[in-house]
Amino acid sequence: MKRLHNLTARKKFSEKTLFRKCFSSYLFFLLLISVLTPPFVPAELNGITLFEQEKYEQAILFFSGQLKTLPDNPVGNFYMGRSLLSLNQAAKAIDYLKKAVELQPNNPDYRFWLGVGYWANMAFDRERQSYLKALKLDPTHLQARLYLGHSYMDQNQWQAALNQYDRVLAIDPAVPDALYNRALVFKQLGEKADETNAWISYLSRYRSGKWALQAAEHLNGYGDFSYRIYLLGSRRIVVPAIHFEPAGSTLTTESLQAIESIGDVLTNKRALSLHLITYVKDNPELAKFRAKILKKYILETFPEIKPLRLTVSWFGVSEKIDSGTRTYVLNESVNIITRNE
Repeated sequence: MKRLHNLTARKKFSEKTLFRKCFSSYLFFLLLISVLTPPFVPAELNGITLFEQEKYEQAILFFSGQLKTLPDNPVGNFYMGRSLLSLNQAAKAIDYLKKAVELQPNNPDYRFWLGVGYWANMAFDRERQSYLKALKLDPTHLQARLYLGHSYMDQNQWQAALNQYDRVLAIDPAVPDALYNRALVFKQLGEKADETNAWISYLSRYRSGKWALQAAEHLNGYGDFSYRIYLLGSRRIVVPAIHFEPAGSTLTTESLQAIESIGDVLTNKRALSLHLITYVKDNPELAKFRAKILKKYILETFPEIKPLRLTVSWFGVSEKIDSGTRTYVLNESVNIITRNE
């Protein structure tokens, strides 16, 4: 995954730091489309377009020529700095970002990106000050608020980081970095119940990719299997646990979401066959009924899936799951195993 700058000289990263870097390309994309584009003259349009098309070398050539004749152009300096950042040339980028801020000191976006430039150069105190100055100009600046939280988190200032992530989510409840890192903060604070709820909040919105897998592993490690990881062929997926209404055979709403995800995988991977296993302690007949209902629902929802691709089994015992160093017992559950691919 593309990164904002070269990280080889930095210290060994913890999970929270890796998450921050992994999501940098995601944030970079968001900021490309959400940042308030400063006023510019028509001649600059080509350079900005090149930047937005991720043609950074060409953008640098454009703005280099422009800045020779207009060295005090704030827009040219700003996009020159950001283009260099995108090519991992943080040391060169910082001077242009500084110049843009000097020319337009009241622009919160310029202040924010100067902070990112300081981060890329590992000048962390200056990084934080830049975010604070951006927020003084615009307290609702989402990216500055988010990265201020990252800054506190990098320095193990857990409560300060949590406060910033909460304020980010008050602006936009779906920001993935804030949702994920908030759970990590609770882990550091030893707040197990809050951490568990935070993982569930993250997974309720994001269930694909490595961070969803890690969130589910954290959750399962506490014995909470409201989200489960299934290996479907070579792919690990995270889905809400498949449950039935108490003592019945009606699938819960969350279970239908899981079945949709499983059905999509089966549809796209036509050589994949699965084994569906239901468990109900001391009630094998109910387990059998649920297994057949589950298969029936999948086939009715995805008629292109051939019945032979789904095998069912049922047991009147509890399912045992090893997670970390502990074994957990689920009295009612559904497990899914790859039969062949």
